[in-house]
Amino acid sequence: MSQESEVPRENFPGGDVVPGEEELRVSIDKRAYAEILSHAKEEADVEICGVLIGKLKEDKHGRWLHLQHTIRGEGAKQQGAQVTFTHEAWNHINKVWDREFPQLGIVGWYHTHPGFDIFLSDMDKFIHKSYFDNPHQVAYVYDPHQGTEGFFRRVKDDIVLMDRFWHGGKPRRIVAPENRIKPAASAGAAGSTGAPPASGDIASSLAALSNAVKQLEYETRERHAGNMGNMIFYAVIGLLFFAFLGFQMYFGRSRGQLVPFMIDPIPCSRIPK
Repeated sequence: MSQESEVPRENFPGGDVVPGEEELRVSIDKRAYAEILSHAKEEADVEICGVLIGKLKEDKHGRWLHLQHTIRGEGAKQQGAQVTFTHEAWNHINKVWDREFPQLGIVGWYHTHPGFDIFLSDMDKFIHKSYFDNPHQVAYVYDPHQGTEGFFRRVKDDIVLMDRFWHGGKPRRIVAPENRIKPAASAGAAGSTGAPPASGDIASSLAALSNAVKQLEYETRERHAGNMGNMIFYAVIGLLFFAFLGFQMYFGRSRGQLVPFMIDPIPCSRIPK
């Protein structure tokens, strides 16, 4: 269902943000975001899907997308590392949509990739082009195992990963998998150099802390302009540096030797019935 004919004017929740070239600013409410994560947590080992409910809006800088609710794709077909919408799923979605959100539209969809990171498979692209092909409709992908996430949208003839989105009014950076650095060397590589292999707990903790550093860097730069913002940013990074170092020294001593220190900058229509 296209919302191109009626676009209400409303201030963007992220503030006075000037979009980049070809950028669609996307803001998702905290409740809608929590609904997706809750759905993903309930079935963390299989792909799940649903639709995003909201409205295309406009401010002085142009159009932006407001994601306000979700509807689960109950009855979707889950097969291995793949999920597809079925007639049963669409019947459920349409029923809930008509009953609870008649003034809003389906502005995209979401699904998970448990352990496979964020991307759109050929089947995902087929679904997007078949049911969500308006330029303002987006696809949200979440990996509940790695904690990675991202929004995709159609730009001209391609479907691309977006650079950022806003959650509850705050900016969040999206980093493509190919632009990340792995948090730790493999066990085989560690053995060949004589260094002890990192445990899963340490590796995952370091990855989580690194994600926090990357997200903090982005949010600090967004919120603070000028020298004061830079001073706060570097002060926080310094504190995190010593926290990381203490973490490594503690676990290194517990093994009888110091684990090499490493920081990794990973960031965190109407549908046919």
